[in-house]
Amino acid sequence: MRAFRVLMFAAAVILAAANEPANPAAGTSSGYEVSRIKNLRAGRLEINLKKGAIESISAGADITLESRDPSQPPLRLRADEFQFTNPETGAGPEKIVLIGNVIIDHQDGTITAGHAEWNQKTQTVILTEKPVINSPVASGLRGSRMELDLESGQLIIDSAEAESVSVSNASRGDAGGRDPALLRATDVRDWPGLLSKIKAQGAKSEASPGKRILTLLTADVRKQFLNLPENQTPDDETRAVIIRQLNSVLQRPEFYEESAWQGITLSPDASALLKKRADTGALGPTEVTRLNRLLFEAAFSNETVPVSGQTG
Repeated sequence: MRAFRVLMFAAAVILAAANEPANPAAGTSSGYEVSRIKNLRAGRLEINLKKGAIESISAGADITLESRDPSQPPLRLRADEFQFTNPETGAGPEKIVLIGNVIIDHQDGTITAGHAEWNQKTQTVILTEKPVINSPVASGLRGSRMELDLESGQLIIDSAEAESVSVSNASRGDAGGRDPALLRATDVRDWPGLLSKIKAQGAKSEASPGKRILTLLTADVRKQFLNLPENQTPDDETRAVIIRQLNSVLQRPEFYEESAWQGITLSPDASALLKKRADTGALGPTEVTRLNRLLFEAAFSNETVPVSGQTG
């Protein structure tokens, strides 16, 4: 059985582990307030009034945890059922088990799985039943079992497979080293138009930028994307998820397919980068993202804001 090990930067991107260690006695989870749940939605909620603690959330559970650091984005957790193991002291939960259709959403990455166990005492997260990670660092990273140690930052994946893993991108660290060519939510000026255009192109048989985008998304993410409502602007949380998925595609060297951009006028910068790739055989990571962002803008010029800066 193979094991794929990724250092702290990957753990931080995937589950947004906080810079300070969690304190189980305070009811915290890697910088997120487990004892203070925001935006809870569920068909059934069970609370132990003597302990003053939630025991289970089921029938389509959807909760959002806020970070102790107000500058950090929220963490959204979804599953068919949440089970909480609470100590007799009434402190925060010792363990949270997510069962069925698990989705862990953060600005920096998404995890899907059939089962997840979040142990507050050992500060580990174990994911099983076809876990898959998608983030700017790793696209389509999957395995039979994943174990994340939140204190050491070590991620171990058994029987690992991945569509792409970008160590160089991950090592840039926080937003201070963010690739300027990556999309931000504010770079989309017409959300309904962009979503409708990608879906419409994807539904046709001929090659197109929209079809190329949908093809490069994993099956689970593609299904979520196609199920998004049209003719309306998504909420902030959904926009962040969409941007993250689009950025994972924009970092793929194989994004450009000549037939998909047939008849679309490219900028001089994009043409120069395509010529450089043809001449040298490859581009650097930031050049790949820059080229793909320019290709994306050429295809969706009415729906997006042009990226600033020049090629290096």
